[in-house]
Amino acid sequence: MPTQHRRGSAPLTYTFIGINVLISLYIFFVNPTLMDQYALTPSEWINNPITLVTSVFLHANFYHLFGNMIALFICAPLERHVGSFLYLLIYVGSAALGDIAVISFATDPNIPTVGASGAIFGLFGALAILGRQAGISVSSIVFVIVINLGVTFTNPEISWQAHVGGLIGGAALGLLARLVTSSKQKQIASQPQQPPPSQ
Repeated sequence: MPTQHRRGSAPLTYTFIGINVLISLYIFFVNPTLMDQYALTPSEWINNPITLVTSVFLHANFYHLFGNMIALFICAPLERHVGSFLYLLIYVGSAALGDIAVISFATDPNIPTVGASGAIFGLFGALAILGRQAGISVSSIVFVIVINLGVTFTNPEISWQAHVGGLIGGAALGLLARLVTSSKQKQIASQPQQPPPSQ
């Protein structure tokens, strides 16, 4: 485990939760029109590319927000294990792959999509690869993924494209993160031990 990140520290996880909650509360109670303005619509994204980013921080309702934030909180051990930089790479990369999947495979390109689910599915995908090293039960993570995919494909209002795209991206980036963390651990293990100072 990278020694520069103290155990129990997951600043990006909590920062993402805070940003998502604040943005959603502002839209729900102050300016609901921002939802349509900053959601990702596959047929229109080329004219409004900022929605590739902004849509990841929008949520359709309180249930959507609550479910995603609980799932994001569960992913905190991943940040503790790989460190904030690799965690950010997995989060952003998974969200991007989710966006690409939505644009490429949208059933109706005029229907807008919002939510952090693509990024979160990516974090779960990475945890499925790194769970044992991160101190998380891999079987539990796989169970959560399977259940959520089941819900995804049985609810036509859920964007399966974002979920599957994010999951694939996160698993691939999880493999990369495992190579990086394993290399760092080997470097640390190969360093000669310093003798204790003489009394």
